Amino acid sequence: MQTKSRNLFHAVILLLVVVFTHQFLPLCVLAGFYGPRGCELGLAPVQVIVLLGMIFLLLRWILLDKEVPAYIGLWKKNWLVSTFILLALLSSLWSVRASMTVLRSLLMLELALIAAYYGLRTDARELLNFIAIAVGALAFFSLLLGAFLPDLAIMANHPYEGLWRGVYWHKVYLGASMALGYISFLVLLFSPRRFYQLLARFMAGLLLALCLALALLSDSASGLLVIAIQTGLFVLTLLWLKWGYLMNRRRYLIASSLFAGLVLIALFNLDIVFGLFNRSASMTGRIPLWSHLFETYIAQRPLFGYGVGTFWYQPGVSVAVQSVVGWGYPVGVSDNGYMDLLLGLGASGLVLFLAILLTALRRTLLAGCRQRTLISFFPFFVLVHVLFVNLSLSYFVESESFIWFLMMLVTFMSTKGGHEFHSQ
Repeated sequence: MQTKSRNLFHAVILLLVVVFTHQFLPLCVLAGFYGPRGCELGLAPVQVIVLLGMIFLLLRWILLDKEVPAYIGLWKKNWLVSTFILLALLSSLWSVRASMTVLRSLLMLELALIAAYYGLRTDARELLNFIAIAVGALAFFSLLLGAFLPDLAIMANHPYEGLWRGVYWHKVYLGASMALGYISFLVLLFSPRRFYQLLARFMAGLLLALCLALALLSDSASGLLVIAIQTGLFVLTLLWLKWGYLMNRRRYLIASSLFAGLVLIALFNLDIVFGLFNRSASMTGRIPLWSHLFETYIAQRPLFGYGVGTFWYQPGVSVAVQSVVGWGYPVGVSDNGYMDLLLGLGASGLVLFLAILLTALRRTLLAGCRQRTLISFFPFFVLVHVLFVNLSLSYFVESESFIWFLMMLVTFMSTKGGHEFHSQ
C-alpha cells in the first residue's frame, strides 16, 4: 500500500513538472497571456511557487529514506551544475531586469533540485517510460486539439499560416517535442521483448507515426533536423550493438575519418543540406541575426552578459534588432539556446554550461558502451536531442524549461559512482 501511494505521489510530481515547465497554449490563454514573453512573465511566479511546494514534499521523502548524504554527495560530484546556477543567481546583480533574472534563476535551481532527487532513483528504462508517456500524451492532445479546435491548434499568423502547433504556443516547440518523442518510441519499439509486451510495442508504433506526422505538419526545421540526426545515430547504435565486437582501434579510426569527411562535405554544401528541409543556408535569417547580436550586444558584455533571461525585455531592443535583420515582426528570441546563454551569462556561463553538457554526454555514452543494451543508450540520445535542438531554437530556460529539467535529470543519473543506468 505504501509503495502504491509513493508511486502515485511521484507520478503526480512528474506530471506537475511537465505541466509547469511548458508553455502550453491553453494554459497561456487561460492565464490571460500569450507569446513567449507574455506567458512566461505571467506564469513564472506561479511556476516558482508550485515547484517550491514540490521540493518540500520531496524533502520529506529524502529524510524518511535517509538519503541526505547520498543527495548531497550527488551535488558535490556535479559541482559544475552548482557553479552554473550560482552564476545565474549572481547575474541578478548586473541584470538589466533583476526581478526576471531572480525568477528564472530560481526556476533553474528548483528544477535541478527536483532532478537530483529523481537522479538518485531513476534508471534508463524509467527515463524512457517517463518521456514516452509525457510526449505521447502531448502528441495525443495536440491531435485532439487539431481535430476539434483547429483554430487553436493551427497557426494563422504570417508567415506560419496552416502550420500545426498543437497544445504549444508556437509550431517550433511542437516539432521539437515530437522529435524527442520520436527517438523515445523508436528505442521502445526496438528494445528486447522482455522489456515491453506486444501491446506496448503496438502503442509505441502508433505514437511513433503520430510524432512523425505532427513534426511534418509543424514544418519545424529544428525538429525535423534532430529527427534525421537521431535516426542516423540510432542506426549506428544498432549496428554497433550487433557487430561492435568486430571493431578495433584501426577500424574505429577509419570510421571516424569517414564521419569527419561527411561532416565537412555537409558544411561545404549547406545550401543542399538545408534545402532538404526547405530552408536556406542562412537558416531562415537566423545567421544574420546571430551575427548582429554578437557584434552589437554580446561584444558590450562578453564575460557575464545581461542577466539570465532578460536581454529581450529591454525597451526597444526587439524593434531595434528587427530593423537591422529585416524580419517582419519584432525579434523576441535569438532562436539559438547557446546564443541566448551568451546574452544572459556571457562567455563564462556558456563555457560552464557546455562543460556540464559535454561531461554528461561522455558519461552516458560510456554507460551505454559498458552495458551494451539499446535502452542503456537512451540517456545519451536525450542529451543529443538537447545538444542539437538548441542550435536553431532557444530551448533551455529562455521560454520553456522542460529540456533543462531533462538535462539535469540525465546529468545526475549519469554521475560516476551514483545511480547506474540499470535497464533490466
